[in-house]
Amino acid sequence: MPGQAPGTLLSTFGSGGPNDAKNVLCMAFASAVERWCSKRPSDQASTKGKEFADVFFEELREGPANPQMKALSQSLAGEIQREAPVLTKAVSGEWKTLGTLGDVAKVGSGDGGLARELAEGLPATSGATEVVGGWARSFRMTGNNQVRALGGGEYRLRYPDGVLPDGQLMEIKGPGDKWRPGQAESYNQASQLSCGRDVASIDCGSCPGANCTPGKRCR
Repeated sequence: MPGQAPGTLLSTFGSGGPNDAKNVLCMAFASAVERWCSKRPSDQASTKGKEFADVFFEELREGPANPQMKALSQSLAGEIQREAPVLTKAVSGEWKTLGTLGDVAKVGSGDGGLARELAEGLPATSGATEVVGGWARSFRMTGNNQVRALGGGEYRLRYPDGVLPDGQLMEIKGPGDKWRPGQAESYNQASQLSCGRDVASIDCGSCPGANCTPGKRCR
């Protein structure tokens, strides 16, 4: 993969520096892992029917006990765009990443024209609090149906778990989750086009405080 490997987080948010931002994201990840892997009936009930990313964003919105870190965590939860679509195009038999739908829509013609039509026809994803659970899954289906309806058979939408305030893509990999073939490369390309950095992976390896082992499932 070009540039930095997934797991690197260099963004700066408001008064919090990059280390503070990564700390609160990893705190939310660790809390999500604890609930996700818990055998307590209350925790199992609170995660039933959800994706791990849903639980992560719940913990991010809740935030840690420390007031300053809690404020940063809740600010990030409101600023991260969840499920923001990335537009890809089949070129010579391979999928080429064009960028986030919003970025491509700014182009005057060609790919930008289709991107604008898609952007106008899809629900807004302005913050993590607006896209949760089944709504997010429904949105993904709606987006690709919209591509087909517009006759864009050579295009496909992909959906990273989040886009950070400065444009860096973010992917959340819970216990046992793995990168699908070509997924990291596609998200890296879009993130590089958006902010000059590769996708940030929030996972067991990049958040050592979480009680999980990379590649090992807990449920």
